[in-house]
Amino acid sequence: MTINGRVILEARDVHKQFPRRWGSQVAAKALDGVSLKVESGETIGIVGESGSGKTTLSRLLLGIDRPTEGSVLFRGVALLRLDDRGRRDFRRAIAAVFQNPYSSFDPRMRIWQLITEQLVIERSGTDRERRVRASELLTRVGLDARMAERYPHQLSGGQRQRVAIARALVSNPEILILDEPLSALDVSVRAQIINLLLDLQDSLKLTYIFIAHDLAIVQHLCHRTLVMYRGRVVEEGATSTLFEKPAHPYTAALIAASYLSEAQLQERGHTLAESQEEPPAGGCAYQPRCPIATQLCIKVAPSYRHLDTAHRALCHYPAGFDRGFFESNYDSLDAGGLDQPSLGRDETRQQRDH
Repeated sequence: MTINGRVILEARDVHKQFPRRWGSQVAAKALDGVSLKVESGETIGIVGESGSGKTTLSRLLLGIDRPTEGSVLFRGVALLRLDDRGRRDFRRAIAAVFQNPYSSFDPRMRIWQLITEQLVIERSGTDRERRVRASELLTRVGLDARMAERYPHQLSGGQRQRVAIARALVSNPEILILDEPLSALDVSVRAQIINLLLDLQDSLKLTYIFIAHDLAIVQHLCHRTLVMYRGRVVEEGATSTLFEKPAHPYTAALIAASYLSEAQLQERGHTLAESQEEPPAGGCAYQPRCPIATQLCIKVAPSYRHLDTAHRALCHYPAGFDRGFFESNYDSLDAGGLDQPSLGRDETRQQRDH
């Protein structure tokens, strides 16, 4: 799939706060100044531990929630400034596939009704035409068209996820936001869904925003990756560069945790366990867990440092956190890069076109 450089979706310095429960006057920050540009044809990975703001960001990009500050732009126009036609175009251009599709399926509806529900809302086509459209989409995602008459409880987990993908494709979107679409599936089924997503991207010229905890899959699928921590993007860059030369200690810890056991991490004196210490006011949010933190990190919040035109890190010392430091802490990684599990399909599109 060719990336043409045309920005179709953008988050510009977005913040999102939620009121705390039990009458607290202090709002909880879910996002704190996140910026992201999505180019047509690319696959962007968004990674980070639970609570880092990944799903909140996806909800803003989908237009489900509004940012407290900042703006989300579709084809250069802020969502709040779109006219009626612009809002219709936006709703058709972006769709989502979530971790557990069964929770969003009405158990009383047949599969063809679930797939074409968006067409009913848009008053598009007759009942017969919608049935035909559902059958076409089921075939495209690798299911028997006869499944259109079944109910959700009659399908397996992998089949339900394929139905969820078919439903997302019903309005011919440009962008699919995939929020943990594989985590609830068996390993063998995951490989099938990954291959399906790659085929659909090639044939339909789709753009993906892929949210996941599994960094091995992100490494294989994504052209570019964002690493989030406590509502901020702490590192962004080409996926190959980010995995080979992580500039932020949190990125390095995530990568190591994906390939090493907890016992191995503890042996090397580094773990992703949450610190009991609160981040310092005005300092770096990652400082309590950081193996290279200094007094500067406690006192001064870092700004983005650009290692090249496409690689940035929110750290005072990204240049000092080099590959040598990474390997000295995680000596099971080979000097040439991380051992990568094979996912097949032409080496997963030749390591995502790199």
